[in-house]
Formats: sequence, structure tokens, C-alpha cells
Amino acid sequence: MNLFLTAREIKIQEVNIMDKNLRDYNLENFRTQFLGTDVWGKYAQIENEEVLQFTRDYKMAGRQIYNKILPNYIKLKCDSIVWSEDSTSISFKEPYNLKASASQPLKINLPLLGYTFYYDLVDFVWQYQSDFNADICFNLGYSHFQQQPYQSKRDSIRIQNNRVKNYYNSAQHFRKSLYEKKLPQNGYKVYGKIRNDLKGKLTEVDLESCMKTEGNIAKIIGIKGVKLYIEYFENLKGLPVDLTQKRRGIKKIESVVYFINDTCRIWNTGSVPDNSIVFGPEIGLKKFGSLLPEDYVPTK
Repeated sequence: MNLFLTAREIKIQEVNIMDKNLRDYNLENFRTQFLGTDVWGKYAQIENEEVLQFTRDYKMAGRQIYNKILPNYIKLKCDSIVWSEDSTSISFKEPYNLKASASQPLKINLPLLGYTFYYDLVDFVWQYQSDFNADICFNLGYSHFQQQPYQSKRDSIRIQNNRVKNYYNSAQHFRKSLYEKKLPQNGYKVYGKIRNDLKGKLTEVDLESCMKTEGNIAKIIGIKGVKLYIEYFENLKGLPVDLTQKRRGIKKIESVVYFINDTCRIWNTGSVPDNSIVFGPEIGLKKFGSLLPEDYVPTK
């Protein structure tokens, strides 16, 4: 019996093979930007990192090369490297952001705060924003908190104290104070630069005058792209000082806040639906590793 076979071409989807070192690099960057580098973020742990998927966008760049040795940064992260004829320079595609998504909800252990935090990550983008001269991180997803059982009465007290300490001078606390028009009562002063002031002098800003409340949503209007400076005052117990009583705490902590959109919305819980309000250090150091439920109210 003679059999005659003819070739048939079958096209399959493109498969990107990534070096393990690059995934480790992306994971490290993601942990830093998602969980944070403060004490809360360092103790937080993503228990199912295998569900994370990473991509990057690239732009063309060039660099002078000495002794024909490629820097480790370029070898690890960059793509489509082309050498010049004399081998003194290269052109390449350089990543300018990090994107992440997850095939399943992330399970995050927050041992210092006594929660297991489930986050259905829809979108994550970390990139440099030239308008603010800073790295900005955007997140979109749905969250659910599960209370971890207390091991003892002492453990319960420790976790409750941690939650209170973490809540004050956080993005959630600042935004909720702004929504309630109680920034001074909660220890906050906000400053901005006077226009056309060559000395760059700062003056106190009445941020509440830029706000309009409609139902359960407050809208911040007219300060897109403005960089504002925050001063937060706390007492010896780490609690906010009521600045309307003409008192100041012994400790002052400085932060920065940016308003990304023409209209920025804050819900009555202190949450922001579209990542339109971004904080710099010190508040900005607190990320998902220090997150608390939206309905959290500190114990007195």
C-alpha cells in the first residue's frame, strides 16, 4: 500500500517566551509599587503570584557603549538592540511602563492588620508621568476583606492599634477628611505656590473651596495638574491634632498630592473611583499593603 502525504500549513498564535530573570524583575517591581516599601508593605504577602501576567510598552532609545560591554539594565529589560557600525553606540526599544493583570483574584495576607485581602485586579499600570515629574501607579479592580481570627486578647489589641496607626495620615483618611470638609480638624494643612512668584513661595490653600458635594460624591474642580503640599500634625499618641484649636502637634509630616483630572470625585467613604488623586511621599508610600476596608472607622 502506497500512501502519499501533502504538507498543510497551520498557523498558531504567537507565543512570547520570557526569561525567568525578567519575570522575577517584574515581580519585584510589582511588589514594590503594589504593596509598598513601608513596614506594612514589607510584611504583606501575595500568596498566589503565579496568576499575575506582565507586559510593557516600549519606546526607541539610544546609548553610547564603551568597550563593547552592554549594561545589565539593557541586557535584561530592552529589546531589538542594534549596534552601530563602529560598535560605539546602540539603539534599542526601552520599556517605559509596567502593566499587570491577573487570571484570578489576588490573595494577599496582611498580618499586621489582621486581614486577608482579595483583589480582582483588572488593570495595573506603573509609569513615569512627565507632567508631575514622578512615577505614577494606577490600579483598577474589586476588593474584598476577610477578618483573620485573633490568636489572643493581646493579639487583638496589637492589631487594633496597628489599624489606627495605619489609618491616620493615609490617602483614605485625607480624602475622607476633605469630603467631610474637616481637613484642619484632622491635622491637615494644604499649601500651593503663588502664581508668578519667582521665589516659589508657598501659601495655604483652601482646598475645600474647590469642592462641590452632590449626594454621596464630592467633586474637586479646577485644579488639574496642580502640585499641592500637605502638612500633617500629630500628637504624642500618633493621633491627629485639631488645628482649629490653635494647637500644633510635636510632629509634622509632609506629603504631596496631585489632581490628575479636571474633575476629581471622592465618595463619602474616602475612596476615588478613577485614580484621579495621586499622593507623593509620605502618604504615597502607603499602598495596598496598608489598605483598610472602605467602611473602617478607627477605634477611640
